[in-house]
Amino acid sequence: MARTRKNSIAKFNNHLTERQKEVKNSLKNLTVATFNGRAGSGKSSLAVNYSYEQLCMKEVEKIFITRATAMRRKDDLGFLAGSADEKMMPWFVPIFDAIYKLEPPTGEKDKVQELMKEKKLEIVPLAFLQGRTFENAIVIVDEYQNLDDKDLEGLLTRIGKNCKMIFAGDFRQSLVYNSGIHTLNEACDELDEMENFWFEENFRHPIVEKIIDFYEEKQKEKQREKEDEER
Repeated sequence: MARTRKNSIAKFNNHLTERQKEVKNSLKNLTVATFNGRAGSGKSSLAVNYSYEQLCMKEVEKIFITRATAMRRKDDLGFLAGSADEKMMPWFVPIFDAIYKLEPPTGEKDKVQELMKEKKLEIVPLAFLQGRTFENAIVIVDEYQNLDDKDLEGLLTRIGKNCKMIFAGDFRQSLVYNSGIHTLNEACDELDEMENFWFEENFRHPIVEKIIDFYEEKQKEKQREKEDEER
C-alpha cells in the first residue's frame, strides 16, 4: 500500500518544478490559496495537478471547477445550444488539457469524460453557485482576476467541511474594472489557513515573456502620457 501511494505521488511530481513541489506541499495546511503569475507560469496546471492527485489518493471525493470568463449570469447560458456542461466546455479546455497531461487519452479511454460521468469532476457556472456548499472537495477558480469582491466573497462562503479552494489568476489580465483580486490577496495575507503564492517561471515559448514585457511597457507609456495630459 505504501509503495502504491509513493508511486502515485511520484507520477504527479514528475511534471513539476521544485518551486511547484514546494507550493504543493504547503497546501496541506491551507483551506484557501491563490496562485498568481503571468500567462504561462503554470498556475492552473499546478492547481489541477494537486487536485487530481488528492482525488486519486481519496483525500477528496470531487473536483469542482469554475472559470471567471464563463457564464457569469444565468441568462448567459441561454444563448448557446446544448446542456450546461456542453455550453461551458470551450472555456475549460485549458483545465482539461492539464488533466490530459497526467492521463493522456488512449483509444476510447478519456479520463475527463470518465471523471465527469462518475461525477468526480464537475464544471460549475458561476451563475449557479448560489446556495451550494462544497464538502470533501477541491474547488478550482480559474481567472479569478475577473471577479469582483462580491463574487469572491460569495465563492469563499461556499466552503464546507474538508474543502479547499484554489484561485488562479493574473491581475494584469483583468477584464473587469472593479477586480477583487487585491482584496482576496490581502485576506490571504491576514487570515489563517489562507496564503498567496506567486509564480514567475514561463512554461511557454520564450517569446511569450518578451511579448508580455513589451505590452506592459506600452501600457506604462500610455499611463505616463495620460498623467502628463492631466497636469
